[in-house]
Amino acid sequence: MTDTFSKPKRSSIMRSVKSTKNLSTELRLISLMKEFGIKGWRRNYSIIGKPDFVFRKNRIALFVDGCFWHGHNCRNLKPSSNKNYWEQKIARNKGRDILVNSILHQKGWSVMRIWECSLKNEKTYLGFLKKLKRSILLLLFLSMLLSCSKKDEKFELFSAEAFAYSMDSGWELNSSCRTKGFRQIEETGNFKAKLSFTADLTTPDGKIIFKVGEGLVNQSSKEKFSDLPIETQIQLDSTYKTGKYFLTFNVSDKLSGKSTSIKKEFVLE
Repeated sequence: MTDTFSKPKRSSIMRSVKSTKNLSTELRLISLMKEFGIKGWRRNYSIIGKPDFVFRKNRIALFVDGCFWHGHNCRNLKPSSNKNYWEQKIARNKGRDILVNSILHQKGWSVMRIWECSLKNEKTYLGFLKKLKRSILLLLFLSMLLSCSKKDEKFELFSAEAFAYSMDSGWELNSSCRTKGFRQIEETGNFKAKLSFTADLTTPDGKIIFKVGEGLVNQSSKEKFSDLPIETQIQLDSTYKTGKYFLTFNVSDKLSGKSTSIKKEFVLE
């Protein structure tokens, strides 16, 4: 049987019902978490699945699943009208829950779900909150253990490249390298890095021309950076002779104060 309402009308009705129930359920869980001294959660955090609560530092995604919308068999919630319509919709929701769990696990998140009805049962929600608190403490301990055992990564440059292309007025030099081990700070849910660089040119006769290129790298991301690219394009006029040159990247980490450099050979011909 088809739905008796048009799609826009049905969407409007269901949005109003769903948002009201979700809000009251979330507020109930907030009250319980505060009572248990559980801190560090955030709401409206933008990751796949849109969890109701996210513990960013512990990488825990917490969902409060509405019993009707996600197909819980806690009580008689099966629709009496438009049965096929609602069964298909709920089945899609359940399938999406499984997919979201899988993707978050692959990205290194722990996923926890609690049914709406469980927040009305003291024995059930107490057990869930104890499990949540244990998970947070365990992940915190593992994080501290890892940070103590992990050596500071060396700030360095790697994978340097330099290619010169002949042009009517001289050469165009395209050069790049990658950097890792720089400091990152986390602000408002984003990891930020700030680097500056200069490029020096060494001619075939050993003369060093400083700062033929320079720039800044300001990057932010919701995930921690593993490395970042440094790139520059330099115009060399016809006064430069053919032969073997060296380009030196000098990179400074503005957040830690550390500096490093790397040299790459190229040829003008």
